[in-house]
Amino acid sequence: MWCPMTERLFQYKIKTAEAQQQIYGYYNSQKQFNVVPSGRRALKTETAKRRLVKRMLGAHDPKSPYYVSSRTANYFVACPTLAQTIRIYWKDMIALLKPFIKDYNKSQRTIELVNGATLFFLSGEAPERFEGMMWDGGILDEYGNMAEDVWTEHISECLADTGGYCDFIGVPEGRNHYYKLYNDAKETPEYWDTWHWLSKDVLADHIIEQYKKMLDEKTFRQEMEGSFESYQGRAYYPFDHALHLHRVVYKKDTPLFIQFDFNTAPGVATFSQECQKGQVLTLPDFTGTGCVGEVYINKGSNTELVCGKVIQLFRQHEGIFIIDGDATGGAHKTSSDRSDWEIVIQMFKIAFPNRVHFKVPPSNPFERDRINAVNSRLKNIKGEVSLVIDPDKCPRLVEDFDNTSLNDKGELDKPAGHKYSHMTDALGYYISRVFPVIRYVNPQMTHWK
Repeated sequence: MWCPMTERLFQYKIKTAEAQQQIYGYYNSQKQFNVVPSGRRALKTETAKRRLVKRMLGAHDPKSPYYVSSRTANYFVACPTLAQTIRIYWKDMIALLKPFIKDYNKSQRTIELVNGATLFFLSGEAPERFEGMMWDGGILDEYGNMAEDVWTEHISECLADTGGYCDFIGVPEGRNHYYKLYNDAKETPEYWDTWHWLSKDVLADHIIEQYKKMLDEKTFRQEMEGSFESYQGRAYYPFDHALHLHRVVYKKDTPLFIQFDFNTAPGVATFSQECQKGQVLTLPDFTGTGCVGEVYINKGSNTELVCGKVIQLFRQHEGIFIIDGDATGGAHKTSSDRSDWEIVIQMFKIAFPNRVHFKVPPSNPFERDRINAVNSRLKNIKGEVSLVIDPDKCPRLVEDFDNTSLNDKGELDKPAGHKYSHMTDALGYYISRVFPVIRYVNPQMTHWK
């Protein structure tokens, strides 16, 4: 059956015969479940969209292999967050299905076709919305960033009676439930299939080179090769005293970046500047992030105490202040019935009127993305270093880099009473905002887009 805009899929230059076989094999797969942990920008989503369109258009065509006997046919697309789902799928699915659309409703997040098939736009953050429906198929995109029970407790049973299909796509996220699903799928070939190819098989060489400049070794293998990397052990594995500990000259007339992580034991903040040549004395040609100070209050801390210490340290600063930190501080109320961020904003605006800029996002990045961003800044796959720390000014931050660890799920190891990870968490909020592990590189730009 002809699929609208299917030709767009085949306009991409697929460089190797193996990748072509994998992509077209996935596109034409008749297995009920397909797991596709391939590299970033390697046509996973592009192919999944076309597979979904084929099924929706054939839902009420008795001659189609995708025929659904019931009067209605329900399909879904879902990313970890609804904002992601809408951004990645909404406009494109309307364009793909336009000749066959009866109605669409963005507030209800549905597209209904003239043949009765309906597409729902959902997310992993509200898995209860999958329940109570008889699904004929759908896509779980960036499945590694969803909770495991989105599939096991909320969707799988809804496909049991219909025999509906599901595609699990997205770059791996360590060796979590996505890794387990991928391996389990290989053991049940009667219902499941797996597909894998590399980003370099699709993307131009100069774009791959851009990614190499931005990503550390493990992140590159995960993001661009679709490799299930083991992250157990040191969280910041590229950190090396010989490479990253240097004296950094603080400049009072240039922007100072301040990062908060809200705790009472310890209370912390880190300070950094984007260095110009000559600012790192032992690396005169270095340009990148230089950590120039910290606050660490071991016990009995609160947001007022940390802010007061920061203001005291930088009372003579002449440049602007740019403040990042833990987005959840906006929800946590202190003993004064103000949130952490309300306290920070008030104290800094009084101390430094018209010179403070707050860059706190509405929500925190995924933990894995934050760690990967810091590691990529520490050292990319080419061996280039873009983050240094003054050990005399930041001794606790150095200790944190040395001792923060990951458990066997690749998550930060934070037992009760733990004292590590707070400093690197704080710095990581800034790094992941300004230098994130991005999903798209514009080869004309030197930074992430």
